[in-house]
Amino acid sequence: MRHRLVLTLAITLSSTAAAQTPAADEATLGVIPRPRKLDTRPGAFTLGPRTVIWTDAASAATGRQLARYLEPGTGLTLAVRTGGAAPGANVIELHRDRALAKTLGTEGYRLSVRPGRVVARAANDAGLFYAVQTMRQLLPAAVLRDAPVPNVAWTMPAVEIEDAPRFQWRGAHLDAGRHFMPKEFVKKYIDLLALHKMNTFHWHLTDDQGWRLEIKKYPRLTEIGAWRAATPIGHMVRDTTQLTYSLVPHGGFYTQDDAREVVAYAAARHINVVPEIEMPGHARAPPSPRTRSSASRGSRWPCGRTGASRRGSSTRTTARSRSCRTC
Repeated sequence: MRHRLVLTLAITLSSTAAAQTPAADEATLGVIPRPRKLDTRPGAFTLGPRTVIWTDAASAATGRQLARYLEPGTGLTLAVRTGGAAPGANVIELHRDRALAKTLGTEGYRLSVRPGRVVARAANDAGLFYAVQTMRQLLPAAVLRDAPVPNVAWTMPAVEIEDAPRFQWRGAHLDAGRHFMPKEFVKKYIDLLALHKMNTFHWHLTDDQGWRLEIKKYPRLTEIGAWRAATPIGHMVRDTTQLTYSLVPHGGFYTQDDAREVVAYAAARHINVVPEIEMPGHARAPPSPRTRSSASRGSRWPCGRTGASRRGSSTRTTARSRSCRTC
């Protein structure tokens, strides 16, 4: 009896301590972008081995995605349950609520974090996904690490959040035309966009310095146009005779399978990929494989003179752009 009394007292004191944890300062929460409405509350939710992610049937995929996000840094493999009775305690709930579309649109969400329970609601998967990103931002930054971090209290401060984007198009640009970025780097870039609730990835694939997308009808575009023999060092100056160069060849390109993989990776994070193919200006790389299309007839490498003024160049460039749409 005495042992039961001690155990009951310990649990009561623990719960009371959690409830008396002071409310977090909104300025230190680090939720980006700043939510439309955010109210802090006393207390915190603590992730642990017994935490359960509970979803309705429509939200199961997002629940599994949340578990995958949390596992690397925390080392916790959280159970994901769909339907049935709600778990009693230490649960993260994800629910679709179509009625929220009237007030929060298709990308908004409501998030309630309290000791013992987190509840996220949204009209569709995109809104729930953004609620998941907010949860990640509320946790210690170590949750973003690729390997388990020891001795971290995985807590989310108690908050009530209602959020929806102000802008329909929220994106960032990556210039892979001037400097090639490997596919794995592109994926990490997309992960950062997703964390900050952006929904558009502007992929700059061609420029004077290189053509980065495989077009099977025009193989020399990447055999030659994707590579350059040298790169200017420092700022571009009007007097080109003053330029110095790194004589290290640079280049690379994405196969059509690479491009499809990136598009699918982005789509799983509710991001639309907008590829950019430059023409007729900033298009020195595409004509290079066919030197008759280039203003510099003898130039084999990108960064010769722009060839858009030559007869026939525009027609050939347009044909290549049509091929891009069939990738």
